[in-house]
Amino acid sequence: MAACATSLISTTASATTVRAERNATDRAPATVPVDGLAEAQQAAARSGHQVEAVSERTETTTTWANGDGTVTVDYHAAPIRLPDEDAADGWRTVDADLVRAAKGSYAAKAHPAGLRLAGAYTGKGTAPLIRMGSGDQALTLGWQGTLPEPSVDGDTATYRDALPATDIVVEATRTGVEQYVVLKNRTATDSATSPSG
Repeated sequence: MAACATSLISTTASATTVRAERNATDRAPATVPVDGLAEAQQAAARSGHQVEAVSERTETTTTWANGDGTVTVDYHAAPIRLPDEDAADGWRTVDADLVRAAKGSYAAKAHPAGLRLAGAYTGKGTAPLIRMGSGDQALTLGWQGTLPEPSVDGDTATYRDALPATDIVVEATRTGVEQYVVLKNRTATDSATSPSG
C-alpha cells in the first residue's frame, strides 16, 4: 500500500509557555477559573495553585496566575477555542470531529474555517470535496468525477475506491485539512491524483 500526503494548510499545533519548566502536563491542579487577571492572582495566592484568568483567553492563548505571584501564558500554534456568544464563558472548544451536515455533506463540529466535506457525489463534473471559509475567504477544492459515500471515523473521512484500488482520505485538523491518496495495490490507476482546485 502506498500513500501520498498533501498538507493544504499548516497543521502542526504545539503549546509552549513563558516558563518552559511549567507546561500543561506537569502543572499543579488548577482551581476554578475566575474572570479577571487580578482576581485570578488573588485566588492563586490564597490556594497556592494556578488559576486561569478567563477574561484573558484568546483563540490561541490561556493565561494562568501562579501561586508565587507570577503569570504563565500557554501559547498554541493553532486555535484551541472559538468565540461563542451562546457559551457560558463566551468560548467553544475547537473540535475537528466530523458529523453529518446539510445536503449529505459532513462538517467539523467546531472549526475555525467552518470545514465541510462532500458526501456521496454522482453528478457530472467536479465534486466539491473540501470547502472552508466563506465570502472572500472561501476555499473550495474539487474532485474530478464521482465520489462514494465516505466512511467517517472521528476527524477522518475515507472515500473508498474513489478511483480503482484507490482511496481518498481527508483528515480534518484544527487549522485546515490533510488529504491523502492511498494506492491499495499495483492495479491502482495512474490517474490517482490530489483534488483539483
